[in-house]
Amino acid sequence: DLLEEKYLITTLQKKIEIFEMHGVDCLLILPFDENLANIEANIFLKDIIVEYFKPHDIVVGYDHHFGHNRAGDINLLNSYLEAYSYAVHQVDQIGINGVPVSSSGIRNALASENIIQANKFLGWNYELKGTVVKGDGIGKTIGFPTANVQPIEAHQIIPSKGVYDVDVRVEGEFFKGMCNIGNRPTVNGTDCRIEVNIFSDNFLDLYSKEITLIFKEYLRNEKNFSSIDELKTQLKIDKKRCLEIN
Repeated sequence: DLLEEKYLITTLQKKIEIFEMHGVDCLLILPFDENLANIEANIFLKDIIVEYFKPHDIVVGYDHHFGHNRAGDINLLNSYLEAYSYAVHQVDQIGINGVPVSSSGIRNALASENIIQANKFLGWNYELKGTVVKGDGIGKTIGFPTANVQPIEAHQIIPSKGVYDVDVRVEGEFFKGMCNIGNRPTVNGTDCRIEVNIFSDNFLDLYSKEITLIFKEYLRNEKNFSSIDELKTQLKIDKKRCLEIN
């Protein structure tokens, strides 16, 4: 099921984009394997952080831990200040309207139809990149053709089931659209799918292409309509609502 075993909020590619946006010149990405997990914190500090970067300043979050058994923290870093000639800076926890920002808070927001809260916590609109795969073609027959999206990152969190206002990035071009995450009960769907209807007057050949869904607002939950005509009427309302949202 699409909603099982999902824990990742930000993909590595998105993290790299964020670092680039903020002017970070050098990024060291270490594969997290058993060898890395077993390095003692003081050895990690000496042989990786100090050896490769020779830092003047080290900045960590208020609850940052590193090294085997998470033994490395602000106290360990402070204990080596003089030995390695660096300064340590700890960033306090960030809060929005009195609510602490945390990864668990973002995960809960994504799971509870509260995409706006998730986006506030993130500082950017939640993104899901996927490959367009073959669907059933039912949407095309009712005037709302959809692209069936298979997420590229297997462990990335899928927002809760329902209909969303989204922006869609296709090969550098942006479109507005609406996305349904769910089982499609009106057409007797059984598996959970991510389907997006892109608002464009032009024919878009998306099959096998990578596209990015940018989630902006939750519109409604998924419903089992009594007829296809009732579904079409609701989809027209959904589209109108999306076009009213900036």
